[in-house]
Amino acid sequence: MHHHLIKTNPTIQIDCVTAGDPEHPTILFLHGLAMTLDCFTTQVDYFSPHYHIVALSLRGHGQSTAPPTPTADDFSLEIIVQDVIHVLGHLNIEKAHIVGHSTGGVVGYALLKHAPERVASLTTFGTTAELNSGFLGNLVVLLDQLLGPKMEGFLAKQTVSKQKEVAAYVGQMIADTPKSTIVYTRKNLLNYSYLQTITDHPNHPILLIQSEFDSEINQVLASTLESLSRHPTAEVIQLNAAGHMANLDQPEKFNKILDAFLQKI
Repeated sequence: MHHHLIKTNPTIQIDCVTAGDPEHPTILFLHGLAMTLDCFTTQVDYFSPHYHIVALSLRGHGQSTAPPTPTADDFSLEIIVQDVIHVLGHLNIEKAHIVGHSTGGVVGYALLKHAPERVASLTTFGTTAELNSGFLGNLVVLLDQLLGPKMEGFLAKQTVSKQKEVAAYVGQMIADTPKSTIVYTRKNLLNYSYLQTITDHPNHPILLIQSEFDSEINQVLASTLESLSRHPTAEVIQLNAAGHMANLDQPEKFNKILDAFLQKI
């Protein structure tokens, strides 16, 4: 495994790791809000014998930097996509199989929209392709500001996973994430739609891994599932006994589902 700090502009360094043979097809792992590349360690180990692996921390997360005085505009999906494209270019990767969790899945949809030539396939979990959060979304942002990462991390430990070790791990990641990163990233995720992006790219294979206990996402998945049902190369796979952090709750099952999907392509 190799560690990289890649500058995407004078104030931003993106932390990433690579593993496996660069001559093999690339899988790019993108994490969710207040997570880091470390949440994909099991996937990096599993897939690196047969794929070239890249896992990165989005700007402001983990060891990746944010602007000194950030604003919400600094965390727009379009800006984050440019970070990803810059990392791929720096590593001489023309295209990759994108695997995105939660926010990382939304970034994957944005990458498919703005740079489809970079996407070999798209896998999402804990992600909806459309969200209209309205008043409740603004309330969540207000709670982000009032509670702060440490309290949100503590609360996440109680709810994010039925497995205590996973819940504690995720809670600590949230607690270690700067408040500005959480607040400004969240503001860019309140309202979006990539349903037309799904329709516009019928030749890009898409996999949605739907977790049994991921109740908040499952409640808003109807339009995504309907769009994927009309997509000629899309699949939806149910993963039982897993919550929002499916790759941590059920790593062996998650890896087998993803592996089987990639082998079809």
